[in-house]
Amino acid sequence: MKNPNAPINRIKSALKARWSEPDHPAAEPRFQAILFAKDILVFVFLPALAVLLVKSCDVPTPANSMNKADSKKVLVDSDDKSIGSQIIDFTGKVSSKFPNLHLSKRAPGTLVKVRLQNQVETFGNAPVHAVVVDNSLGNNMRGATLIGEASPEETFQRITVTFNLIRPPGKLGVALPISARGLSLSGTLGVDARKKEGFFARAALGSAQSASGKGLSGNSDKESLKDVLLQVFASGLINETNKTAGMENNRANVLVLDSSSTFYAELTDFFPEDRN
Repeated sequence: MKNPNAPINRIKSALKARWSEPDHPAAEPRFQAILFAKDILVFVFLPALAVLLVKSCDVPTPANSMNKADSKKVLVDSDDKSIGSQIIDFTGKVSSKFPNLHLSKRAPGTLVKVRLQNQVETFGNAPVHAVVVDNSLGNNMRGATLIGEASPEETFQRITVTFNLIRPPGKLGVALPISARGLSLSGTLGVDARKKEGFFARAALGSAQSASGKGLSGNSDKESLKDVLLQVFASGLINETNKTAGMENNRANVLVLDSSSTFYAELTDFFPEDRN
């Protein structure tokens, strides 16, 4: 026999009484679907609707999602920088490291007209400083300084120039890598040079060296002590003259590029350079 006071039976009796109602005052109470639907609407659908409304208000807008993505990207970039090398790399990322330069990419073969700032005398490898005088690398690089080295080609009386750095105008603390070589205004490799002294000066120095190289001759049997001493002194004087004449002759044949000389610098690699 079922116990009417059991919890489950009491709940069933309460729900039956809640959802039952007589059709008219004299009738017996019976189950009413309207009462059941009303409780379902109040206790199930309305809470679910409230939850959906709250969730819809929490959906991020496109602007918020973009901000979150940007902040996430910044965090990733900062992590990469913290674990990466601290050595400054000027290649391939010039515009990101120096955004104020606004560099325009140039391909190999670009001709840049430059004017020499210093006089170049090629005893060996000599430093070269040349200023950019056109807009081949962009308007903001006009007036930049190219830095490189010069080496002599005495057989053809030309000087070979290579550039490896460029210093933007007004940026004393910035030097960017560049690969370029010097071309004459006619487009031939190297730059026409002159010898330090003229033809007649070189001829005179060469003849002096030749004359001083000839030794003194005499009959040692007939020479007195005075003659021997004079010959030794003259020999030392001639040797010193020979050394001096040889040095001056070498200086006279040094190839020279005068300051303010104008020529082309041809790019041999992309500028700014792409190096991974």
